[in-house]
Amino acid sequence: MTRTRRLILRAALVGIGIVLLGLAVGVTPASAHDFLIRTSPQAGDNLRVSPVEIVLDFSGTIQQEHLRIRRSNGSELQPISVGVDDTNARLRAAVPTLANGAYRIEWAVTATDGHDSEGEFVFGVNAKVGPGATVTSSADSTIGWLDAIVQLALVAGLALALGGLLSEQLFWSATDGSDRIAAPAAIGLGAGFCGAVAGVAIAIRRAGTSSDGWARFVVTHQQPRLLALVAVLTAVALPLRRVRGLRWVVIALSAAAVVAVVAAGHASTSVSRWVTPTTQVHVVVAAAWVGAVAHLGLAARERAASNGSLEKPAAAYSRWAIIAAPVAIGLGSLAAVLRFDSPAQLVTTLYGRILLAKIAMVAFGIWVAWSARRRGIPADEQRISRLAQLVRRETICLAAVLVLSATLAATTAPSPHGGIVLGPVPLAGPVVSDAALVGNHLVLAEAATDRLLIRVTPPGGAPTTDMSVTLDVVGPDRQQIEVYPHDCGAGCLDLAHQWKPGITTVVVTVKNPHYDGGVESLHVAWPPGAVADDLLTRVVDRMRHITVVGVTETVTSGPAATSGPYRLTESGNQIIDSQPYARGADNVRRSADENGLQVVTFTVNGAGTWHRLWIDGQDRIRAEVLIDAGHQIRHDFDYPAAGR
Repeated sequence: MTRTRRLILRAALVGIGIVLLGLAVGVTPASAHDFLIRTSPQAGDNLRVSPVEIVLDFSGTIQQEHLRIRRSNGSELQPISVGVDDTNARLRAAVPTLANGAYRIEWAVTATDGHDSEGEFVFGVNAKVGPGATVTSSADSTIGWLDAIVQLALVAGLALALGGLLSEQLFWSATDGSDRIAAPAAIGLGAGFCGAVAGVAIAIRRAGTSSDGWARFVVTHQQPRLLALVAVLTAVALPLRRVRGLRWVVIALSAAAVVAVVAAGHASTSVSRWVTPTTQVHVVVAAAWVGAVAHLGLAARERAASNGSLEKPAAAYSRWAIIAAPVAIGLGSLAAVLRFDSPAQLVTTLYGRILLAKIAMVAFGIWVAWSARRRGIPADEQRISRLAQLVRRETICLAAVLVLSATLAATTAPSPHGGIVLGPVPLAGPVVSDAALVGNHLVLAEAATDRLLIRVTPPGGAPTTDMSVTLDVVGPDRQQIEVYPHDCGAGCLDLAHQWKPGITTVVVTVKNPHYDGGVESLHVAWPPGAVADDLLTRVVDRMRHITVVGVTETVTSGPAATSGPYRLTESGNQIIDSQPYARGADNVRRSADENGLQVVTFTVNGAGTWHRLWIDGQDRIRAEVLIDAGHQIRHDFDYPAAGR
């Protein structure tokens, strides 16, 4: 096997390892074990004044939490404090006074049983809403200069260590050990350690965490946790660098630290799952390239001063750079493409303009490297001075790339999908609801005084722009009513409606090229039934005290996609713990009794589910229907005498 092929194989193995490590660090599994019940502000609210705090209620207890606030231009706003209250099921975030505009709340929690949940919702403060309920913003990206300095210390330091040690191991292996030029690994690891510690300190200060709570803050929040990991990795690597037999261990620790730095930055918040691992591999390869050039520059300066030769290391670096440069540039370009909605954002946003400057500097560096290969190799005594001059230029050029990269990491990236989408104005007053599974779409009808709101959600929860929804309304007198709804966002129709006593039928037709659609009738009873929050609370408490419940389950996921019935036996407590309404619900209303059973309907807005329960005289659930995006689940319950 030739030397070039061995280098290619090593680079491929390192790349695969970095991708796997990146996926392990950057991807957080989601679970449905805990449900978001409600939020304040509610999703889609357009408030007149800034809220004092943001509150999220969950169906189960949580022990770790993370909350991020983003403006409509994508920039991040730090909350004053974030924590869980005494119930351990409510997340509270105190916020500074919010300027007019739209905000996206991104949250992630870990339950006491170890399961993770995450999601987001949006609201506005006197936000200007344009067509399709999309909030637009002319605000440009901003640069966090303190963050940029920290990022520069991290990336530049780790590049010196990683690239320098790789240069020692790969390019100087054919030379006598006494002839080697030592890489500035100690300086690089020290800079990385200081940058990581500074990053953790800045995160603690911004969060306003007290001295007795900073350790918990670091453990439970992703960015300071990953930066703390970088500090540990560099602290371990510093003494190990002195042991020549452990150089590859130090190289691996340095690469892992780079991976963690990227996972703590903007890439981890991207809407594309591939941005984080792609960026991690790009940054690791680029850091190795820059560090190797810096090491070669030091060696060239020493050899030029002593009229020595640098032919073998320079030739080995040249062969390696042929592989490293295209990999770094290609992956960096791919990660950049995944961040932009349109090529115009390269010019119209500050983030894009900095990226263009970085690309131009990289291109110039490649030209200098090509000149060094052509005019400086073989690097014998006659050409060593010319090579030293060219390598010095390449080093300066790539150092500028590092500065631009650090600035880019501290600059707000373009906002995904061009802005934040606000939902319709929330319904006020008494609200009654009905829902159905149309094809495999959740169709929810909510009625309030003088208003009807229809929401259609396909599997996955993200309505597509090419989905169409049409309505036909039939009044209680069975007369067709002409209605003219207006769009309130993708999959949303809003209309003014004068309700008449009785049952109004709303026929919804859904067409979606990506999922099964169909036609279904929903029934709105007006006036709304009595509020039934107390009844639901009694039912939940009663069910928790029943030891044995027989359950028959049937699941429908769309046309001709029904499974069951399945038979199982559980305790009432197990049944309630699996329900989104375990700690409460929204718009809980009585409907007309059926076969001697009380009927209640409600939504759990945070979980995106609609429910209908049939309840007997002992406050036990006899049957229930749950509909979410893609499923309709029916449970029929019976109660053996021994379990009552």
